Amino acid sequence: SSRGVYGWSSSMLKLVVGAVKLPGSKPFLHLVGQLVARLASCTHAHPTTSFLLTAGELLALYKKNETERTRRRLQELPLLLRPVNVGSRLLVWAVKLALSHETVSRFKRGIALLQLGLGAMRGPEILAHFMWAMARSNHGILNLDNHNAFNEMCRTHMLHQVSLRVPSLTLLFITYYGIASPCFYFLEDGQATVIWSKCGARMGCGAGSLGYDAGAHSIYEAVDALQFDRAAGG
Repeated sequence: SSRGVYGWSSSMLKLVVGAVKLPGSKPFLHLVGQLVARLASCTHAHPTTSFLLTAGELLALYKKNETERTRRRLQELPLLLRPVNVGSRLLVWAVKLALSHETVSRFKRGIALLQLGLGAMRGPEILAHFMWAMARSNHGILNLDNHNAFNEMCRTHMLHQVSLRVPSLTLLFITYYGIASPCFYFLEDGQATVIWSKCGARMGCGAGSLGYDAGAHSIYEAVDALQFDRAAGG
């Protein structure tokens, strides 16, 4: 049981931080660290474990402000929503541990030459200033918005690109993205709808941005090569 407004008894806190140990057992936080490390390395990962850890609660956040939402309602246009999947904290820690590897940092530095979507501090702000400067210099700007691309990217393509570009994460992505995961969307009446995550990256997942950017990077490479071909052709 728990005591106090924080829901923790002093005995429980001492057990968690390791001040008190159970007979023959390591400190609780040490055991949690071992578990997270096993999840990150996918050591003997059972399909049931992957299934349970990738399940999450789906939240729908409005993309636009209240004025814009009112305008869309009056015009009978669908509201623009951003689905966010809130999943297991253990998996969040495991993914964060896996992404701390040097090979991941090297991949981020490599793609930063063509895109600012991953590991670029204040990337969108840098891009916005660049676009503003180009517009003031009377340059034409082609602005493309891939609608819902994060969720609709072919997952097989994403897994393939991760295996090519960041091989150290191949097993992690196969384990936690190679399966269909249930997302529970709770309605106002208390009922829950299950939406299966089978395509693209899960929004809210720590590995989602890396998986999406790895999958989309071939597009940036193709466009970059096309520009060079045109320059070479005069």
